[in-house]
Amino acid sequence: MSGVGAVVRKHLVDVFDHTRLHRGVKANVLRLTSADSPYTLDGLTRYIIGDLSTGDITVKLPADPNRQSQYYFQVGVAVTGNKLIVDGNGKTIQGLPTGDIWQLLSWCWVRFDPEADEWMTRFGSGGEEPRLVGWQEFRDQGIVKPTIEDISGGTVTLTNDADGVTTSAASVTNASSSPTGIDDIWNSTTNYFNFIEAGLEENDMVDIRLDIEVTPGIVPHEAMVDMVFFSEKNGGGSEQFRLGLQLPLISSQAGVGHSHVFVTPVFIGPTISTDGSMRMDYTCNTDVVITVVAWFCPITIILPQE
Repeated sequence: MSGVGAVVRKHLVDVFDHTRLHRGVKANVLRLTSADSPYTLDGLTRYIIGDLSTGDITVKLPADPNRQSQYYFQVGVAVTGNKLIVDGNGKTIQGLPTGDIWQLLSWCWVRFDPEADEWMTRFGSGGEEPRLVGWQEFRDQGIVKPTIEDISGGTVTLTNDADGVTTSAASVTNASSSPTGIDDIWNSTTNYFNFIEAGLEENDMVDIRLDIEVTPGIVPHEAMVDMVFFSEKNGGGSEQFRLGLQLPLISSQAGVGHSHVFVTPVFIGPTISTDGSMRMDYTCNTDVVITVVAWFCPITIILPQE
């Protein structure tokens, strides 16, 4: 990329570039020195490394974030007294007045919240590197079971309270396993996946593994799960499209639980990249009681190309 400063610590560059090459994506890392200051970020770059050995560096966030709404800052060479100055460019940075100075010893992730019209921040320390690939799990307690009582079947929305525990009895908190800067994609109150609100952007990928157990009252039991996508979070706006998943026919053993586990990749495309969401509807031809076990969701951050 033209007009940027010298390359900073080689091992940091290697870490970033190796990650991109491993995933087949061209590197998109902006490396700055004080000679480039002040620098206003564009709508493509997502990762910024600052070489503070050259002096203070001022970086301005876009005044109109548009689609590009998050940035990752890391200090390549830290020198006592030199600072990375991140300016909100007319918009508040949460917890700090606009234009405040951050002394970043490790890293900071900044994401724009269009509803609050301000920049949100997340800090890290200890030499952590950004995670571009991670996962989230949402395990249901099994207290509320989606049910269709009509013997002729019908449709019911799948729910998940996300209050269960994993098989290791660990908390289902996803902070340690999610990609850097990504919040929970599942809202257990509204029972919607909210992709953009969680910090995902266009071209990112989510694999959603549904683990459910169905107990039909009558067989044969035919069913499918519809992933229903909307233009706004929590089912707002307009329906955009559906992905239908046909489940295996249950031809015997009424009144017995039958396990279904399946994985569907979700591409964050332009139709849901504004503030998109998704719910899951179960449609069948007989009465049924559904036990939701868990959603397990590997997440991959796809960097924009230069």
